[in-house]
Amino acid sequence: MILHPYTEIPITSFHKVRDNALWLRDFLSKQKQPEIQIEKGSDLELALSISEKFPNWAEEEKDILEELKTPEILSKAIGLSFLASILSEAARHLSFKNALRLLPDLTKSNPIMHEASESTQPRNAVFELEVASIFIASGLATETFNEPDVRVHVTEEVWDIPCKMIYSKEPATLGDRVEEGINQSLKHKGDFGLVVLGISNRIDHENFMPLFDENEDIRGSFRTPEAAYKLLGEKALMPVIDDLFIQASNPDRFLNGRQSSKFRGILVIVHTVCLIGKAPVTLSRTALIGRRDIFRDSSIYGPEEGLCKRFHETALNIFAK
Repeated sequence: MILHPYTEIPITSFHKVRDNALWLRDFLSKQKQPEIQIEKGSDLELALSISEKFPNWAEEEKDILEELKTPEILSKAIGLSFLASILSEAARHLSFKNALRLLPDLTKSNPIMHEASESTQPRNAVFELEVASIFIASGLATETFNEPDVRVHVTEEVWDIPCKMIYSKEPATLGDRVEEGINQSLKHKGDFGLVVLGISNRIDHENFMPLFDENEDIRGSFRTPEAAYKLLGEKALMPVIDDLFIQASNPDRFLNGRQSSKFRGILVIVHTVCLIGKAPVTLSRTALIGRRDIFRDSSIYGPEEGLCKRFHETALNIFAK
C-alpha cells in the first residue's frame, strides 16, 4: 500500500498507474471475443497511452506534478488504474467468467467513471461491469444479465441489483431512473432487491481541482482528506439524497417498492479525482439509502447494510493494494 506522507490515505504511484494499464491492455488482448478491439483515438486507448507514460514523465527534471495535475490527465490515468485494479482482483475469482460478456463495452465508449461523459449503452454497461467486479472481488458469487444487471449470492440469499447511471440533475429524471430500477429488481425471483446509482456524471469535477490561474494553470488542492470527502458529500451525495427524499414524499412515487418488502434500498456511488497537498488521489464514496429511510419504514431491517459495507470496503482495499 502507498500512503500519502501527511494524510496517510491510500494513493497510487506513477509506476502502479503504468502497471495497471499494461495489465489491462494485455488482459484485453488475450480475450477471445473478436469485438474487443482497442481502436486508435478511442477514449480507452487515450487513457491507456497516458497511463503507460507516467513513470517516464515522472523521471524528468521539471516538476511533473505541475505538468500532470490537470483534471483531464489525472482523471483518465487514475480512473483507468482504479478500473484495472478492480478487474484484476475480480479476475482471480471463478465467477468473473459471468462478467466477461460486458468486456467489449470497455472499447466502445469512455470507460472512465472518474469524469463526466455522454450517456451511451456501452458506458452504462461498463458501470455494470464495475459493480459486478467489486462484488466478485469481495468473494461473492455474482452473475450479470440484461435484467437484472447484476445478481449476487450471499449465503442462501439472492440479491437482484439493477445498475443505473445518472446523467441529469433533474429530480424527476432521477426519480424515473430509480423507479425503473425498483421495478426491474422486483420482476425477478431473488430474495432482495437493491438499486445501484452511479452519479459521477452528475457532478462538476472542477469543484475538486479548481482552476485559480488559467495562464499558469494553477489548481487548488485540499489540505486534508477529510475536507475533500466533506466536499464530495456536500456537492455530490447530499443533492442526490435530497432529491430522492423529495421524490419519495409523493405517495405515488416508487409505489411498487413501497408495497414489496423485497426492495431494500438504493446504493449511491460517486468517483472523482483531486489533489491532497501535491498528491493526486481518487475520491470514492458510497451511501446507502435504505427503505426505512426512503419510506420512513422502521418495521423492516435486513442485511442491506452489511452487503453495502462489504462493497465499499472491497473497493477501497483493492485500490490501496
